Amino acid sequence: MSGNLPAEAQYLQALGAFRQQSIVWASCARQLGVLSRTLDPAGTLPVHPLASTTAAEIIAEFRAVAMTNPGIRELFAAAIGGA
Repeated sequence: MSGNLPAEAQYLQALGAFRQQSIVWASCARQLGVLSRTLDPAGTLPVHPLASTTAAEIIAEFRAVAMTNPGIRELFAAAIGGA
């Protein structure tokens, strides 16, 4: 994003980028779900260590963002049915 743009234009660019990345993120999450069911149809295998590590890293990132951005907290709450 360009620092030469007015703050509102930067905000709108960031909002558009956030939306695009949410589409990519959701697509990857759906693909992981399909593949995990393919690898373990009964759901009986232990969680892969890399999956646990990755989940912990994502949770930490999301929590850090949510701590400083009330709008993100509201988004996350609405996404899981809490709002």
